[in-house]
Amino acid sequence: MIGGMKKTTSRLAIATAAGLFAGGLALTPAQAADLGGDCCADLEERVAELEATTVRKGNRKVSVKVSGQVNYLLLVWDDGEDTDAYIVDNNESSSRFRFTGAAKFKPGWSAGFIMEVEFDGANGNNVSQISDGAPNENRDLTLDGRKVAWYLKSDRLGEIWMGRYSPATDDIQLLNIAGVPGTSAGQFNYGGFFLRVPQGTGGCAGTGCLLSTTLGQLTPSDDTRRGELIRYNTPSLAGFVFSVSWGEDDFFDVAVRYKKEWNSIRVVGGIGYHTDTDETADGQIVAPDAVPVASGGLLAARVTNTDIERYAGSLSIMHTPTGVYGYYGFTYQEFDDNSALINTASDLTTGDREHHYFQLGVKRRWLAKNLGATTIYGEYGWFEGALENTNAPSFSQTFVGAGEAFFANTETDFYGGGIVQDIDKAAMQLWVHFVYYEPEADIVNAATLATASVPFEEFWFLSFGGKIKF
Repeated sequence: MIGGMKKTTSRLAIATAAGLFAGGLALTPAQAADLGGDCCADLEERVAELEATTVRKGNRKVSVKVSGQVNYLLLVWDDGEDTDAYIVDNNESSSRFRFTGAAKFKPGWSAGFIMEVEFDGANGNNVSQISDGAPNENRDLTLDGRKVAWYLKSDRLGEIWMGRYSPATDDIQLLNIAGVPGTSAGQFNYGGFFLRVPQGTGGCAGTGCLLSTTLGQLTPSDDTRRGELIRYNTPSLAGFVFSVSWGEDDFFDVAVRYKKEWNSIRVVGGIGYHTDTDETADGQIVAPDAVPVASGGLLAARVTNTDIERYAGSLSIMHTPTGVYGYYGFTYQEFDDNSALINTASDLTTGDREHHYFQLGVKRRWLAKNLGATTIYGEYGWFEGALENTNAPSFSQTFVGAGEAFFANTETDFYGGGIVQDIDKAAMQLWVHFVYYEPEADIVNAATLATASVPFEEFWFLSFGGKIKF
């Protein structure tokens, strides 16, 4: 009986609610019209505003995503006389964040953009024996724009980029199948250190003399840098991707990259050519103390033909069952900036320079499966030609006598190794790296042509770091 009453009461409640709802609709037609008109229009407009301010969603046409990385390291260094340790942002692949957007507007066609910013704090390439790399005492971080560009892409025709972006040959010498930084990557964090001569050399007292010349000047990366440009990439054709870029009426480059796997062999590589005809220095008068003349003395010069040609590439091969891999990268740069000496027929040309790098290692899962692969590697490389025919520091007088002097026969060998541990589930890498540099150079007196080999101190660097992506 009680159950029957409950059922009857429920039915009456439902019927009453339905009647009130229907009556409301019947009695307030104006309100019903509002619900179907202005009210919904306002609601739709508000939703559009919220979507436009929601980063992960973008607007209704372009989907926007946020990504980036934090990459810091502890750098321990020794220059033969002094030792210290700094915590710095890894300049080889800096801490950064980016916004990317994409939209498909017809089958096989899409458009999008990238806006990427990096942090410039205690940058690894700014540290030295006298600086920990922070921009000021408060260690305020500044932001630098890396990329701001849009693209238009066709699955069949390729993609075109316009804006501040990477040229075709950018990082072409860094194509390492193991994902380990190579070639001149070490220079990005050690280049700011000043060269030092040993205690007692040329009258130096105390802990030796620091020269104005840096290790980075003897080990330049010679990588093409980002700029305002147009770049085109083809679709992958049998594993090959061809790229070409032009920018600011000053440079042009072309590159080809290759990626393929046959059975148990995986190959990644690329090669490129870059030319820069920046006319900024054309016609510039160089001061007399800047141009050494091989026949003796110094003369002023008018800089002409400031053209640079650069060739670069890399090749990396891995045997996938064992994880054993090899990697080779190189750069070769020619300078055509002939400086026509005033009132003479002589020319002075900046010396060409080159860089070669080898890496051999193994990448396998040795630890727990939830960690990721471990990479162990060794490396060797050298730089030649950097700073040749350029002014040497005033301290050079202690080696070749009074007067102006210039560098000749510059070479820097380096060797080292490291371990990289991937943590896949955290999108993270932890690593340790050691490298030893042996800089060498001759100094020539411009007037007497007296030549001496400078006994630079050797460097070693030990770094511990981590990179996490988001």
